[in-house]
Formats: sequence, structure tokens, C-alpha cells
Amino acid sequence: MMLRHLGHDEIATELEEAFTAVLERGEVTPDLGGSLSTVEVGAAVIAELRHRRS
Repeated sequence: MMLRHLGHDEIATELEEAFTAVLERGEVTPDLGGSLSTVEVGAAVIAELRHRRS
């Protein structure tokens, strides 16, 4: 991940974990068997990040 390459290990880990949580809930695009748009998946990842930081 580019963030890790640039020395932002903690943020990279947070993003990876949030993305994994969204995937595990099945919030994915049609190519992965879901029905969400890429914008909706992105919003789900952002919501997960916010939830984890609150």
C-alpha cells in the first residue's frame, strides 16, 4: 500500500482493517457478488473508519 511505502504505517493499517471489515460484511461491488457501486463501497469504508475512531 502506498501509505505504508510513504511511512504512514498506522494509517495504512487502519484503512486495511476498515476495508476488510466492509468486505467481510458483504458490502461489495457486483464484480465481487454484491450490488453496491464503488461510491457506496467507498462511503462504507469511510463510515467504518469514522466508527473505529469514535
